[in-house]
Amino acid sequence: MSAALKRPSRKERKSTSAAANTAAAPGRLRRWSRAVFPSFEEIRTHRIEALACLAAGLLMILPYPRFNFWPVAWFGLAPMLWALPRARNAKLAVWLGFAFAYPFYYGNISWLNTLIIFHWAAPIGIALLALYLTLFTIPFSLTAAALLRRRPYLALILLPALWCALEFIRDWGQLAFPWIYLGHSQWNNILILQIAEYTGVFGISFLILAYNILLAELARLCLERKRSAIVIVAYTAFSLIILGIIHFGAACLIPRSKLIETGQNHDDARLRIALCQPNIDQVTKLQSYSYFGAKTEEEAEQNYEAANMRINSTMQKLTMQAAGQNPERLDLIVWPESAMTDMYFNLRPQDQATLAEWAQDAGAPIFMGASFCQRVPGKSLDEARFYNSAYLIEPGKGPVDDVYHKMQLVPFGEHLPYFNKIPFLRTFTGIEDFMAGDEYTQFKLHGGAHQQKECQFGALICFESSISRLTRGMVRAGAEFLVIVTNDAWYGLSKGPEHHMIHSVFRAVESRRWIVRCANTGVSCVIAPDGRVQQRFEVGAQGVLCANIEPRKDADGAFYTRHGDLFAWFCFLLGIAAIILGRKKRSNESK
Repeated sequence: MSAALKRPSRKERKSTSAAANTAAAPGRLRRWSRAVFPSFEEIRTHRIEALACLAAGLLMILPYPRFNFWPVAWFGLAPMLWALPRARNAKLAVWLGFAFAYPFYYGNISWLNTLIIFHWAAPIGIALLALYLTLFTIPFSLTAAALLRRRPYLALILLPALWCALEFIRDWGQLAFPWIYLGHSQWNNILILQIAEYTGVFGISFLILAYNILLAELARLCLERKRSAIVIVAYTAFSLIILGIIHFGAACLIPRSKLIETGQNHDDARLRIALCQPNIDQVTKLQSYSYFGAKTEEEAEQNYEAANMRINSTMQKLTMQAAGQNPERLDLIVWPESAMTDMYFNLRPQDQATLAEWAQDAGAPIFMGASFCQRVPGKSLDEARFYNSAYLIEPGKGPVDDVYHKMQLVPFGEHLPYFNKIPFLRTFTGIEDFMAGDEYTQFKLHGGAHQQKECQFGALICFESSISRLTRGMVRAGAEFLVIVTNDAWYGLSKGPEHHMIHSVFRAVESRRWIVRCANTGVSCVIAPDGRVQQRFEVGAQGVLCANIEPRKDADGAFYTRHGDLFAWFCFLLGIAAIILGRKKRSNESK
């Protein structure tokens, strides 16, 4: 066989293949980059659209805390909806959506960067969280670009439904983060808020997006100097629908402006509740049960003793203050989440006896948050299971048998969703998993000197107030009013505590129940069944807030309590139809 026909050796073939792959790699990288990222020419051509989307994202920070300027939501999305149908292809539609969504979400969760005090990687996590939320806008951007360009009138129904469906999906699973919904921007628009009794927050999101679509279409016609009787009629009709909803909201408020829905005004039908806001900073909280910030064991022990002394003396002082402000009648005293920081609280009879004595002195039961330790048979205490829980302390007796265990844990705060089997991730984050509860525990206030009849209430802990299905479950289990306990000291004096509080307003309207919310550093408040915040303590204040509320005994509750997310599921089905139709439109355009 001649040298020319000699077969290459295996080593030579491998070397040749490697060289070919190396040469092809830059080409593949360029093709991938071209497919994913817009070119300079595309950026230059769509710079006006990109600026419009960016402006919309920044505008939509204004309707939420701390600005709370809700009217902006009714026109703030229009620049983005005007820009999307001008995208030449799907890639540009996605990037225009990104130009809106990332500033919108990051701007509204940037307050979470206060957590850098407790972990240096917190800002990285917040940036990734904003990216995670932004990913939900990709189906919307792709579909909106196609439908608004070809079927703008059909888009008036399908696109708001798709947006609501994507918000609804964010409420699912261990990664649930149902924050920064469009509807949340209207938390202090009390008239529009009333439809949440029937649609949940999603109905308000639907209205906002639909109205912005009409504004964007009107703007396009004006810029192109065109006229369309259909758009004008649709805009007028939709404006009348919103006016009708406002009128409905006003009608809902009239009977609820009275102290008691039934029209009766008997003091014995109401409860007198005191909320204790201790305003204990989070560093002190951590020092009371860990070695946070200590360099030596001796320093940690000193911090531990000082922190627990401060917490206990503050809670005792506020409890006695609550009793002093209500010498004739006090039905319940509420403390915040983790008011007692001992991880083994339920195994400490002496601590429980102390609280029972304080309740006896105050003349009312104490409802408070603390950990619950569940020992595993045959294993040491170090291998016990822990719950974030809430207790009812009866005067002179101690905790009742029923304890509520938090069911919806904070992702990457109280547990590692889907990643709890990765050892290095647990070490990196420093997160120890809590266990999740599975019962809608009810607490009973027994009739006595202050009450003519027995009543019961349900509890939500911290992040759970953002999950509407938990409130629904509590009311269906028999809760006549709801107590929310939380510790937002992690976020300092930022807008975070108020961002958290606004969820409770929607839970009150959805369930038509009184809600009392007790926070460590604020916002502690009392919310009426129509969503009006009757009384509140601001962030950073210390004191006692006293209020009268009326337990509502109708077993079925409001429409939302009985039927749940019917509107959201309807939007989910329409959203699927929107995606399918939008994909067909893109396919037809590419031919």
